[in-house]
Amino acid sequence: MPLTKQLGTAKRGSFMAELRAIDPLAWKGRYDNPGVLDGTIWAVTITTGMRTSQSSGRNAYPRTWERFRQLIERTAGRTFR
Repeated sequence: MPLTKQLGTAKRGSFMAELRAIDPLAWKGRYDNPGVLDGTIWAVTITTGMRTSQSSGRNAYPRTWERFRQLIERTAGRTFR
């Protein structure tokens, strides 16, 4: 289910600054851990005015995943897993 949230100008600025530092647009397209047969499957699509970036995985994550997950949880006010 897509997550959509309207942000005021100040919150949008701080959100975007942290998102740029996390740099999800630089993530690889796919992260997999073939050694785990069950677990977590995830997907993220980020659309900016210039491009759309998609990344997904199964039991493996980009280096900045936890920081990204925490940013989304703080911003949305709900669990993001």
